[in-house]
Amino acid sequence: GFAVVDSNPDDVAMISAYFDANWPPFKPWPVSNRASLVWSPSGIEYSPVGNSVAVLTDFIDNSKKTLDIYAETIQDDSFLLQHVADRAKAGVKVRVIANSSGQPPAAIEVLRKAGAQVKFDPTNAMAPDAVMYVHSKTMLSDVGEANQVAFVGSQNEFINESPEAILELGTLVKDKSTIDKIQDTFNTDFSRSQDNQASPSASTASSSSASSQPSASSGG
Repeated sequence: GFAVVDSNPDDVAMISAYFDANWPPFKPWPVSNRASLVWSPSGIEYSPVGNSVAVLTDFIDNSKKTLDIYAETIQDDSFLLQHVADRAKAGVKVRVIANSSGQPPAAIEVLRKAGAQVKFDPTNAMAPDAVMYVHSKTMLSDVGEANQVAFVGSQNEFINESPEAILELGTLVKDKSTIDKIQDTFNTDFSRSQDNQASPSASTASSSSASSQPSASSGG
């Protein structure tokens, strides 16, 4: 996976406040006012309601030219699946790197029929025989454009429970050097991934996500 270092003092203060609220004796969650932070749970039964469903949906819907996605698992009833397919149908260049395991063929068919490119099981550039397990949930939108942005976080975009009902945190990154590092890694992994989905018994997932992982830092 990827990690970013957020040195924005207002972001750090908000994250610290959430941590304190989750430490015994527990306190109510604060209301986040930081647009760069993506909080779950965001189901309507939680208070305050997190912003992850809205932010992840907007992230995908606002992509105009490119959308690159690391997907650990894709549920065929994922509410974001159709949003990605719609962007591909609209002419956005959509690329997805996924594991062979955990991906129902029906979900992959939805993406490919819409025009998205889906590849599986990237190998490690430094150990070509090692198939890596994609644990990252990182997304990149419109890299190279004025509106470029990356999402790096713990939310599994395509498992509904993750943004809706699990305590998760992500961040939106707009720092060019950080986005470039993530994009370079995605391009390498995409070039070292397979077109065909292996059967669950044949797929071997050893190692943690993306190859030659860069150190990425952001000011928020």
